[in-house]
Amino acid sequence: MSTSIKIFAAFVFSYLLIACDKPNPGPIETGPPRKPDPSKHVTGQFELKNTVHYNSSNGDRVEYQIISEGEGEVSILGRSEIYLEHRKIVELKDNNQFEGQGNLTIISENNTELRGTYSNIEFLSSGGFTIYVNITGGTGHLANAYGYLVIETMAPPNEVGEFIAVLEGVISLRGQDEFPPIS
Repeated sequence: MSTSIKIFAAFVFSYLLIACDKPNPGPIETGPPRKPDPSKHVTGQFELKNTVHYNSSNGDRVEYQIISEGEGEVSILGRSEIYLEHRKIVELKDNNQFEGQGNLTIISENNTELRGTYSNIEFLSSGGFTIYVNITGGTGHLANAYGYLVIETMAPPNEVGEFIAVLEGVISLRGQDEFPPIS
């Protein structure tokens, strides 16, 4: 074997050893960059009414469920119904109150749903409250929705449990190009 062939073979072998030693950078993306998920600023207002269901009591501890439901308007859904449901535990011995996790469902007139969960309720000095909702999905074009809503009341419910709630937040749609219009 000639010296030039030996040098060429050594060069190729060295190159292959060095090239194989480098980590694989993964697939190379081609095409235009991916657009961010579409997002919308969401607002709404609802007239709600509370109902309370007592679940259990053992003397020092009372557990009950509060359901708030009503109708209103949401910017991304139009005319809708809203349901807030959460469990409340009161420790009578220490006069401590503990809020359990709650669920939010908003259903439009065409049955598209927006869903979320919450565990943080802030009681205001005015007697109202603020709920911080984590959006977890829905149905129809909101199936892959995520984001947050803040629901706030300015006054406590009146004698029959009725009150006004406003909501505001940002909703995004995972894997979609645009927010569909209200139908």
